[in-house]
Amino acid sequence: MLNTISIPQLSSSKNVTQNTSKAVAFKVLNYWFALPIEAVLRIIICPPLDAPLKDCLGLVEWDRQTITVIDLAQKLQDGESEFETAETSSHRFLILTQTQSAELCGFLSNSSPILLDIPLENIRSISASYRQVADLSVISKMAILPQQESEKVLKILLLGNWN
Repeated sequence: MLNTISIPQLSSSKNVTQNTSKAVAFKVLNYWFALPIEAVLRIIICPPLDAPLKDCLGLVEWDRQTITVIDLAQKLQDGESEFETAETSSHRFLILTQTQSAELCGFLSNSSPILLDIPLENIRSISASYRQVADLSVISKMAILPQQESEKVLKILLLGNWN
């Protein structure tokens, strides 16, 4: 199911004068991911999972709604999750969005999401072969951001539509 999740493209958050796009970024393991700000419905403390995650997916109940939970950490670690126990629930966040069929889903993160402006010139396409090998077709592009006090760059995998 992870490969069939497609984040809808809503109104553009691109800042025409500065040529940037606003995004909500979150860290999973040693990877950074981002969603366009307009695709994020809400960020909440993750409620307890109804059952252990299976194939990177789980379910939670929130505000009288059932939310599909996507565990990118489990996907990246070949089936091992860092979100298995209820004891860690107060320390994890759920970034809520919708699929193209308007189903509510959320990405798990152990750290607080951040808001950032991504320069459009720093966004690169990711090859289809890379996405197939990594089995993460929901990732379409990558932002490469230089760090101010270092020669290193921050690579952020972009989820959803970044047109």
